[in-house]
Amino acid sequence: MKIRCVDNSIRLRLTKSDLEHLRDTGKVEITLAFPCSQSFVFSLKTVVDQKTASAQLESSRMTVVLPLSDARTWAGTDQVGLSYQISTSESENLELLIEKDFPCKTREDEDKANTFWELADQGC
Repeated sequence: MKIRCVDNSIRLRLTKSDLEHLRDTGKVEITLAFPCSQSFVFSLKTVVDQKTASAQLESSRMTVVLPLSDARTWAGTDQVGLSYQISTSESENLELLIEKDFPCKTREDEDKANTFWELADQGC
């Protein structure tokens, strides 16, 4: 899983194996290790009884939660991504974008087998 945070948006890009793991276990996460035995965990999980996405930040963990129905539809189709706007205050929103990972066009030596190369011509 790749994570990109810009302004007030979070973009998660999942490889094929990430998406399989999310589908099989309901969760995929990565850990960013820091010196002095500290770490920050990025987690994406699905839940049955939720109507829209949510995001939580607790201590050294960021968790994005997707409705299981949205995740299943996205994982089982050619749909490239899911997009959500989460209200953080009266005037601010957090934008969430969860996408299937495409191969990089400028890295010809990149192993593209775990990316969604077959969807790349559809654009993103």
